[in-house]
Amino acid sequence: MVTVVNELGERIEITDKIEMENAILASNMSKFSQSFHTPCYQSPLKESLGFKGLSTGSQAILAGAYKPSDNLNSYIVDMLQQWEKPQSVRELEPIDMSLTLEQYRYFWNKANENISCYPSALSFSMMKAGSFDPDISFLDWTMTKIPLDRGFSPIRGKHCLDVMILKKSGITDLSGLQTIVLFPVDCNYAFKHVGRAMMKTAKQAKALAPEQYGSRKCHRSINLAVIKALTFDILRQLKRPGAVCSNDVKSCYDLIGHTPASISMQWVGVPRNIVNCLFTTLQEAVHQVRTGYGDSVYGGDVWLAPLHGIGQGNGAGPGIWAVVSTPLVSTLRNKGFGCEILCPLSHSFFKFVGYAFVDDTDIIQSTLHDSPQDTMAILQQAIDTWEKSLKLTCGAIVPEKTVWWLIHYKWEGSLWRYASIEECPGAIQVDDLGGTRKTLKRLEPHQAYETLGVFLAPDGNYNDQIEKLTNLAVQWADGMRTGRISRDEAWLAVSTTIWRSLSYPLAAMRLSKDQWEVIMAPVLRYCLPAMGICRNLSRQLTFSNLSFFGLGFKHLFTMQEITRIKDIIQHTWENTLTGQLYRASFELFFIEVGIGPDLLEIPGDALFLATDSLVSATVQFLHEYEISLQHDITLPPQ
Repeated sequence: MVTVVNELGERIEITDKIEMENAILASNMSKFSQSFHTPCYQSPLKESLGFKGLSTGSQAILAGAYKPSDNLNSYIVDMLQQWEKPQSVRELEPIDMSLTLEQYRYFWNKANENISCYPSALSFSMMKAGSFDPDISFLDWTMTKIPLDRGFSPIRGKHCLDVMILKKSGITDLSGLQTIVLFPVDCNYAFKHVGRAMMKTAKQAKALAPEQYGSRKCHRSINLAVIKALTFDILRQLKRPGAVCSNDVKSCYDLIGHTPASISMQWVGVPRNIVNCLFTTLQEAVHQVRTGYGDSVYGGDVWLAPLHGIGQGNGAGPGIWAVVSTPLVSTLRNKGFGCEILCPLSHSFFKFVGYAFVDDTDIIQSTLHDSPQDTMAILQQAIDTWEKSLKLTCGAIVPEKTVWWLIHYKWEGSLWRYASIEECPGAIQVDDLGGTRKTLKRLEPHQAYETLGVFLAPDGNYNDQIEKLTNLAVQWADGMRTGRISRDEAWLAVSTTIWRSLSYPLAAMRLSKDQWEVIMAPVLRYCLPAMGICRNLSRQLTFSNLSFFGLGFKHLFTMQEITRIKDIIQHTWENTLTGQLYRASFELFFIEVGIGPDLLEIPGDALFLATDSLVSATVQFLHEYEISLQHDITLPPQ
């Protein structure tokens, strides 16, 4: 069943098979064509760049020789300049992204047979089985490789199945459903190969924006929450004005324009024949629909170009978004927006414009000399630049899912506090997909907003996150209590479900031991009896190792602190953005309490002078358990 709204504004539930299929196809066609009014699909860029980004105009942009017409606004011109192919990519050319037989067999030998694909005679199981036979795997590899090498799309690959899934339980509104596109199994493997080869080249050329944490190896979503927490910490330590906007990109993969995606892929060295193969497949595919009645027999005519969207389920999708979003971030950086950090002891300076994980993006504005009013005005300019640049890729900001904070401080004698909205009034506006100007929601410094599963507030309180985790523990315990499972299954359930969920945000948090024990209490009250253990068992035994006759549970407070210490060591050594922020926060911490070659040498009675932060919480933990951690930060020469 799906629900639609008719011309009179009435909600109608559709249950008939044919009517459902037609309604879904019409909705998806509208979804993949709702950005026709964006610059790439309007004159003069439409004629200059084409619908696949393979025209002479596109090549001129990549060569840095494109001459924009006078009627293009400055935002578009700035974005077009970011598409000039980097010198680091040119030095790697000609780039060979051809699929090798060894790569093909390695992937399919280890493939998961339970993954869905477009229903046909070929399936994951068949491809995996064939990969173990030298003759069959050679034939399948050849048939997969030829379209990529020759730059065409085979007729058999121009089919896809649209599967609609609920974003929220019980909400069947067609406009609120998420479209997952299933491609033929070998076709999507070819896409996946392209995505991997592209990201490998981009990494080798160091072409990707460091602020983009999504779609990349060794980059976890929780790292973005850590960076955000550290940014709030540093502004708090410096007592410096700042502004942060957390925005959501509308229908991320569904609104990626084929022209900007093509140019972005070529920008990191993807050959034109591969680009043509991919976008010909997307633009000429016949869409079918899966409902509770089964798969539709016929999906209708081919949707006419210009289309946008690469399809959620496309193996190259994550990589494409990474290369599309990098010029967007670079535009902000080149125009001078961002957060400037000057480390007080090492005198090292770095700047970043924000951080992004796929479609969740935070834009930061805080320079060394900004006043609150200047910060707010510059953030407005940064948001406008981000939105206009995003529109060139056919994307848009969702104003209803976007919030912002203005961080400022009021001093009352020797004490400080965060300034409220009433004390520092102001508003930020942005255009939605249709061009309507809307005012963004502004939050107080003590109000948290969820970023990738973690509630963070500028003032550093974790009240909302504690409530979320407590409710999660209670709901899990209540749900498990209603069922009947064995003692062994209870052990397995705790270690593989709730404990992992509670452990996810640890790196970005600094809760006390008592706070964690309140969160864990509902789980322990259920799971200990379910395991055949007295619920009043000493918590020292509960969290002791098996070698000490304990139960082997890992205390979440200890895990939180150890996770952070590991992050500090890893990221400062790798000199990532996270590591740079940790180092800056440490230097500010040393200014407050003093410095020594070992954190354990800092006088414990001086720690109360430190501003609350992830760094101060780490040092307190080290002192409490007498753990030595050395660093290389030294006082500057006099």
